[in-house]
Amino acid sequence: MKPSPVQDRRPTPEPARPAASSPGFPGDRPSPQILPEAATRGPAPLRERRHTTAFPGWGSDATARDHRPCRHSTAWWVVPVAASLLLTVLVAPTLLARAGGGEGFPGPSDSGGGGGGGGGLDGDAIYLLLRLIELSIEQPLVGIPLLILVIAIIVYSANEGKERYVDYTIRRGTQAQGTLERANAERRLRERDPAWNQARFLTRVRQAFTAIQEGWSRADLAKAQAFLSDGVYDRFQILLRELAEAGLRDHLEELKVLDTTLRQVESDPGFDTVHVSIRASATNYRVAARTGKWVEGPTTPEVFEEVWSFLRRPGARTLAKPGLLEGFCPNCSAPIEIVRVAICPVCNSYLRSGEHDWVLADITQACEWTATDPAAIPGMKTFQRADPGFNVQHLEDRAAVIFWRHALAERTGDPAPMRKFALDRFMEGLTFRLKPGEDGTRSFYTRCAVGAVVVKAVLPGDPFDRVFVEVAWSGRLQERQADGRVVQAGKGPRRLRSAFVLVRRHGVTTEVKASLDSSHCPNCGAPEQTGQEFVCPYCDTVLNDGSRDWTLEKLLSATDSEVMAAIRQARDLDQSRAKAMTPVAGGSFGPAPAPAAGGSPVPVAATTGAHDRPGPGSSGPVSPGPDSPAGPGAAAPTGTAVSRVRAPLQLLEWLVATMLADGVIDDREMVRLGEFGERNGIPEAKVRETIVALRESGRRFDSLPVPESPEEAREMLREMAAMALADGRLSDDEMTLLTAFGKRIALSPVDVKMLITKERTRLFQEARRALQNLKALPRDPPPA
Repeated sequence: MKPSPVQDRRPTPEPARPAASSPGFPGDRPSPQILPEAATRGPAPLRERRHTTAFPGWGSDATARDHRPCRHSTAWWVVPVAASLLLTVLVAPTLLARAGGGEGFPGPSDSGGGGGGGGGLDGDAIYLLLRLIELSIEQPLVGIPLLILVIAIIVYSANEGKERYVDYTIRRGTQAQGTLERANAERRLRERDPAWNQARFLTRVRQAFTAIQEGWSRADLAKAQAFLSDGVYDRFQILLRELAEAGLRDHLEELKVLDTTLRQVESDPGFDTVHVSIRASATNYRVAARTGKWVEGPTTPEVFEEVWSFLRRPGARTLAKPGLLEGFCPNCSAPIEIVRVAICPVCNSYLRSGEHDWVLADITQACEWTATDPAAIPGMKTFQRADPGFNVQHLEDRAAVIFWRHALAERTGDPAPMRKFALDRFMEGLTFRLKPGEDGTRSFYTRCAVGAVVVKAVLPGDPFDRVFVEVAWSGRLQERQADGRVVQAGKGPRRLRSAFVLVRRHGVTTEVKASLDSSHCPNCGAPEQTGQEFVCPYCDTVLNDGSRDWTLEKLLSATDSEVMAAIRQARDLDQSRAKAMTPVAGGSFGPAPAPAAGGSPVPVAATTGAHDRPGPGSSGPVSPGPDSPAGPGAAAPTGTAVSRVRAPLQLLEWLVATMLADGVIDDREMVRLGEFGERNGIPEAKVRETIVALRESGRRFDSLPVPESPEEAREMLREMAAMALADGRLSDDEMTLLTAFGKRIALSPVDVKMLITKERTRLFQEARRALQNLKALPRDPPPA
């Protein structure tokens, strides 16, 4: 039989060697095989074997013989075993630390040194590394690449351990900063008021919270009105009136206060301000006022979080008896039986002056609250030199009252509620604007809700001093048709930001004790009679000419050029206040031109607001959200200039506007925005509401507060990065969001990355200092 071509090409087998001298790879000794066609011709030659290997130099698909050098056979098991053990030794600590959520990392050293978060190599790892070096010498084509790989793993593991240590330190430091701020706040309060007791104060807050919620549900705030500033009281009364006119009532059940926390304390010459974070759950929906049947709203409990701000004069002391929050005069303990009386009829003391007890001045949703420093408001320091009692609390309360009276006037079409709060010139324009158009229709907003009231600038002038107060709010646009029917003019709530320009006669000073009685007579303290009078019926004081208190001159968009110019002018005054505040003839200020009169009275700018479901415990409607605190970027350390720090919701709006640059927000971008909201205490419903509002506005970036300079734009990006870095590291989605925003403000991805790296370094350094300072705090709690 003629051999086949394959058989002809087979190599001649070599003679077999003794087993003891054949140390080839296990299982590599070929066994004799009999070819079918040669079965009758005796043993066939051995078939060649091909070994494929990934290692360079060992021959990919090369012929391998039975006999190989001893060092090759040893390398076969040394290499994978060494690599596996090294990977286990080097990577295992990182994996263990990750699984433990950070608990596996040590805290910062007592000396405050750098710390790396991981030790060196142990003995086994060193031995294996030496074996790899030996292998690199004997078989460089194999050992050197493997050694480079192992060294790269070592370097990566060391860097990764250090990075995770930084992440862990920032997380712990963020928590420590909050603890330190609360401890320092308590210390300052206790220095002024030795009887201060946080636990007792928070108990009173919970009682006040429950009283307001129950009063709102009953549409009767008589038991809670004693400790409410005029701004808060007007808000509730106007919202309750709107519900009653619609034949609705808010129903509240299953109310539970989950947690109350002292969030921040601010002190200035006028007031001590305590901000308390309240987390609660409740079932809140609307019912028909007559039948009690359900109309709208969730029927299961929802969790929400709010920040309540209480004011008190610096000289006040903690009461050892019932006070305003319990319905008694804090000075003489007489029960407060007359609704909204400003002066106690028994002892003639101002009830809500803050001289004797705490007064509730503001209620804000947690995601819309931000820390402020009155001293950093442009023009504030300059103006206080002439009016030492001038305080931001009175301005914000006054602006809140004016906002709600204006909303009432627009909704009813009657300018009367504004008569005591606006100049005659403004009233003429408002009266004309409230008239129906030629087609008999008129537009107005309902279900209004205030997100924030912020003083933006203070400008002295002649004959009027001016303040610019920004009110962020939301509302649903409605249209009253010629036949009297009211129809909705949009799909959902619109977010608006308006600037209220308030004026007061130059030379008039602030009556501090009446700061929170903004709707009472500033001369005699008498309450309103009809809500429409512009002259006090008791003392005949004219209330709307700016001769006694701040009065509305005009209403502008918050992004109006006049507002921006006023902010710059007030800032310039502060920078040169020594010259600008030098008295001139007549005791007036140096020249400071006042803004020109005029401007559109219609608010047109979009921004923060609240959910469209009014509730007693919010700046208008309650917006229940997930059980999550506000992000760290929402608060700043007490005592720093933080008036320009933005609330998480405002930064979210900029991110939403960035995503809407192409007109569409896809599913992936929606997830990114939702994660940003969740990490910063913004409910999912609020995120979706923000997207709808900005999409429908059609203005997007034009409707948002414009950064005044490239430096402010960078500061906005830095604040976003600080929020995202709360746990030390950015996710890929967060990096995408920040890069997109950076592109909008003309920053390249490299610039954004450098800014984020710098911010992370700053947060790490602050975290280390906070952790060190936390160790110095006394371990024992203060005596009750």
